[in-house]
Amino acid sequence: MKDELGNGQDLQSLWTQMAAEKFGSQKLKKQNIMEALKQKSTLDIDKLKKGLGIKILWCCGFLVGFVVLMLLNLENIEFLKVMAVATSLYLLAAVIMYLEYKKMKSMPGMDDNVLELMKHNLKAITSALKMERIWGFFVMPLAVPGGILISNTLKGNSIMETLQDRQQLMVALVAMIVVVPLMGLITEKMNNSAFGTQIKSLKENIIKMETLG
Repeated sequence: MKDELGNGQDLQSLWTQMAAEKFGSQKLKKQNIMEALKQKSTLDIDKLKKGLGIKILWCCGFLVGFVVLMLLNLENIEFLKVMAVATSLYLLAAVIMYLEYKKMKSMPGMDDNVLELMKHNLKAITSALKMERIWGFFVMPLAVPGGILISNTLKGNSIMETLQDRQQLMVALVAMIVVVPLMGLITEKMNNSAFGTQIKSLKENIIKMETLG
């Protein structure tokens, strides 16, 4: 009787140990998966932030170029007027993207805030690209006539003379019809190439983290 009781107790102890090992293993496996997702998301966020930083640097490069041109043509008031508008538009784009860039934060160690931080960074980068699209929607149609105005005022013509030149206006109109959609398509392709893979990966990792949580 004692042997049977002892065997029963041993069996119960064995099942308890096996259950503990099983659930402990599952917990460890879950932690390992979440750590791997966190590390992958960290790489994705770093790449996204770097890509957004490069966009800001491009805007700053244009701004420096515009300022240099203005300083070299201080006597040309008409040219300065056109360039002031162009400078303001690019400054606006740089500021908008920089504000979103500052919102992006590095991933901390493994803690309860990782998922929220992943969502926060995804929101920041998608917001920056959305604001860029809105900016481009209004600015791209101005690019062709703006280029013509810059060229003509640089030659000494006035803004009104350029706007009253029907031939120039027709060239600008035709160029806008062709160039603006092409510029929009190229911009989208470049953004998708620079950010698409990381954004998709981050979204998938957020879903996986939510599922595991």
